[in-house]
Amino acid sequence: DDSQWTVNPSLEVTLGLINDMFALEKLPKDDQDLRERFKQEPLFLEVIDAILNTDTDAPIRNRSRAWHRASQYLVDQGKLWRIHGGTSIRPRHKTEKEAKRLHESGGHWGRDALKIAITDRFYSPKLDVSIMEAVQ
Repeated sequence: DDSQWTVNPSLEVTLGLINDMFALEKLPKDDQDLRERFKQEPLFLEVIDAILNTDTDAPIRNRSRAWHRASQYLVDQGKLWRIHGGTSIRPRHKTEKEAKRLHESGGHWGRDALKIAITDRFYSPKLDVSIMEAVQ
């Protein structure tokens, strides 16, 4: 082959592989508990994996979407927080329990009043469905 190389060799060629060390470690207990708490919530599980950088085996398109969603959340002291509004994230089954408790202790509020009371403190997917389950 008489062709000549026209592209400059990269740093890896001249210096060797720079980052040639891999670190393997188990997730801390708080992070394991957080993943377990949201195992029934695929959206939040995807966000948690993106924040903790444990989604390395997912396709790049799914990781990009998860990273974009994760920009709205943070993990602090084993809890998932929604940055917009500063509300704590609750799994759906816990939100249903809280809605039922508020409904019974608050004089059987209507759906809208119950939703206002819950959204001041928590964020949960399908909140309207959780409230309707509690009111019925």
